[in-house]
Amino acid sequence: ATASYAGAGNATSTATSTATPSAQTRAGTTTEKREDAASGSPRPVDAPPRASDWGFVAGLDGEVLVGPTPDPMFAMPVFFGVAKALSSHVAVGAGVRFERVGESTDRGDFTWTVGATELCVILLGGRVRLDACGRGHFGVIDARGDGVTPTRTATRPWADLGVAVAFRVRVVGPLFVEVQGFGGFALVQDRFFVEPSTIVFQVPLLTGHAGAGLGFEIW
Repeated sequence: ATASYAGAGNATSTATSTATPSAQTRAGTTTEKREDAASGSPRPVDAPPRASDWGFVAGLDGEVLVGPTPDPMFAMPVFFGVAKALSSHVAVGAGVRFERVGESTDRGDFTWTVGATELCVILLGGRVRLDACGRGHFGVIDARGDGVTPTRTATRPWADLGVAVAFRVRVVGPLFVEVQGFGGFALVQDRFFVEPSTIVFQVPLLTGHAGAGLGFEIW
């Protein structure tokens, strides 16, 4: 600010007053703070840590199976799987299963030993999960004839391909319960018979499994 004073002898005196830079800075800072407060804009916060895109499962099923033995049988396969999330509701996965079951009849004994592989599309929704998979079982059937002399034995390959569906509900922590089913076609349809031509068992074209189980899931 500038001020002039006129006095006797026409002498003029000029005085100059300038606000200090620190005062200007404080004033500007105060104004900016007030503007930020008035705007009500939220302060930035750190994003929550992202869950892993990968998940792993393992468990045990109890199921009734039809096809590998002359009569329906109860089996308890173990299973393991891995999945990768593509979004919050869709994932893809792969898994393996192992099971062994045997049956004794009045004409022979049959033991089915297989491993299975599967590729799945998975739908996710909170505590529930739906797996739709293409699955194949590969292994052997061991057969032994009873009541014949000499005793006859045979080991034949087993292979099937089909579709499996599993519905899972997480009950507490990583523990889940599931219901699941499989339907497929046997690729090898052997006939087991005793001489001269008495058929003991013929593998059917269609095979199926259905059951329920427990497991744990880690994401």
